[in-house]
Amino acid sequence: MSCQTQSNNVLTGYLLPVVQISITAALLVLCLVPQVNANEALEDRLKAAFIYNFTRFIEWPGTAGKETLTICVLGKEVLARELGTIDGKRAQGKRIVVKHLDSDRKSGQCHVLFARVDRKRQRLALLNKLETQPILTVSDSRGFAEAGGIVQLFITNNRMRFAINKEAAERAGLTISSKLLSLARIVGVDEMAGL
Repeated sequence: MSCQTQSNNVLTGYLLPVVQISITAALLVLCLVPQVNANEALEDRLKAAFIYNFTRFIEWPGTAGKETLTICVLGKEVLARELGTIDGKRAQGKRIVVKHLDSDRKSGQCHVLFARVDRKRQRLALLNKLETQPILTVSDSRGFAEAGGIVQLFITNNRMRFAINKEAAERAGLTISSKLLSLARIVGVDEMAGL
């Protein structure tokens, strides 16, 4: 056997398992990506369902005689698409309108505002701006309710849960049904650090 043939056999014997492992790893990644995307899509569907149900158990001041209830999403386009499935449905006799906002400049037209604001400075600026406006602020951002947001969605033990900051709701002039409060983790401003 020549040196050339022998080195080809050694190289082939070494490369073949490496190539097989690489192909197997690539296939596993391709199989897992749809699962991750499916989990994210399911999570966004759950968030949309929670937000819709919140509208059924909260009273806004000055909405008597109004025909619509506006749900806005700041950022997160995927959630805006999921909420689009409830556009036109009714809650408390009002037709739901869903809007996707690129910035918080038009947030004053919202009854519900879901905001993905992970930066502390942005979150504080938004919540300070909306603090006394009758807008149900909702987010899945860590520390949102601690910073003065009204509802924070979070996952614990593979289940979606929510916390309500009653003080923030009162400052916004919102009345939350005792039924909804009984399902929530009730928090004050300094109790949410771990969520």
